[in-house]
Amino acid sequence: MVKIEIEERVEEEEIYKLLDKIKFRNFFNTPIWIDILESSFSEFSARWITARTGKTLLGFMPVVFIKRNIFYFIRSLPFGTYGTPIAESGDISRSLVGRFLKLSTSFRCLDAAAVVFDPDWEEWLSSAGPYEVAECRIADLKGSFEDYRMSKLNSSKRKACNGCQRAGIVVRTLKTKGEVRNFYDIYTGMAAGWGGVHPFPLSLFMQLFMKGDSNVLMLGAFLDNRLLGGHVDFYYGDMAQAWQAGVSKEAKSYGVSPYLVLRAIEEAYRRKMKFFNMGSSGGDKGLIYFKESMGGREFNYPVVRSGKRWFEWIKKL
Repeated sequence: MVKIEIEERVEEEEIYKLLDKIKFRNFFNTPIWIDILESSFSEFSARWITARTGKTLLGFMPVVFIKRNIFYFIRSLPFGTYGTPIAESGDISRSLVGRFLKLSTSFRCLDAAAVVFDPDWEEWLSSAGPYEVAECRIADLKGSFEDYRMSKLNSSKRKACNGCQRAGIVVRTLKTKGEVRNFYDIYTGMAAGWGGVHPFPLSLFMQLFMKGDSNVLMLGAFLDNRLLGGHVDFYYGDMAQAWQAGVSKEAKSYGVSPYLVLRAIEEAYRRKMKFFNMGSSGGDKGLIYFKESMGGREFNYPVVRSGKRWFEWIKKL
């Protein structure tokens, strides 16, 4: 009999053993990401929904509680990342999502959201609860890196990347906290240009830099040792994940953005990964065009949601 429970901690060995069997597993499914989130945000507290037969772990789903005075939100995971249920069986995945939604029925829970990133979600999710469909762009890394560069990268982006090489722009990993801070300044300056304040603090980037190990790659584009921009990417399992980026005004004249993505994808090929996920575009046509010009193709996935009607009414006011 399968038992669904809430656990404060799960042994990492158990988690990685199950992840090894799952298609589309990525860095967001690992305990490292949960640890980094809890270290960066004092209001975050993580738990694990687990499915077990006896002591054997058959499935799990991370849950993060975000405090708001006496209330809280629950996310799996925060910031739109892929806190999908991890299980070999669709029935177990459905049970994990069901328990997640049950958590949201508490009066103190204002709303709950879980991004379900499973290529087979349509087979098991329909009876699990309400959801909406979101999108991302994924590049399939078949063939060689040179095949990708010549056939999937469109001609204008290939020209921009070649121009960066001729200009002497060097892409390498950020090596010091000072370089991370320089990137963060560029990143926040770019976010301010969008007309809003970006939610990610410097502490999160520093935790990634210090704890992220080989699964986290912070790339910087340098010209004469001057940082023009950067790209943060996650590598785990079969899928590399583009996470955050920022480039200076000067960088745009060189076409640094596609060059950083190209180098991140080259690293994914080096690690023999099958997919490079460029993330959601939020309906932005310019971002969609950019990602498709870099070889990304649309992939749809559901976001399971549950919230209090009175809270939705207050938000509208």
